[in-house]
Amino acid sequence: MYQISKEIMNSGTLNAIKTCVSGSQYIEPARPKRFIHGDKIIRPYNHQESTGYKYLRDTENGFYLNAGSYVGHARLSDKAVLLITDKRIPLSNKNSVLGSWSTEWEMLHAEIDYPKQTDNCSIEC
Repeated sequence: MYQISKEIMNSGTLNAIKTCVSGSQYIEPARPKRFIHGDKIIRPYNHQESTGYKYLRDTENGFYLNAGSYVGHARLSDKAVLLITDKRIPLSNKNSVLGSWSTEWEMLHAEIDYPKQTDNCSIEC
């Protein structure tokens, strides 16, 4: 008999296997999972943050989870979401056939040219 690791037990993998074996139907949760900020303080549920974090998890199979912390998002259409992390700004599109989210383009914060401020408080570009 094989031991099941904690990672598999804690992930949805074990539940997915149970669902496939039992033949029961997958039921979509009523709301996205709570987003927990980097400081690990549990805050009241925020649907906007939780939805954005779900987009971040679903885009490129979770690549952006390890590439920065979620800051915010803007839903541009039913199939496009602009995500903002502390390091990147990716534009995510939903594949209509597979239902997966992929990156159309992205920009690193380091690549953004911010306006420079002069001594007399005016902005130069």
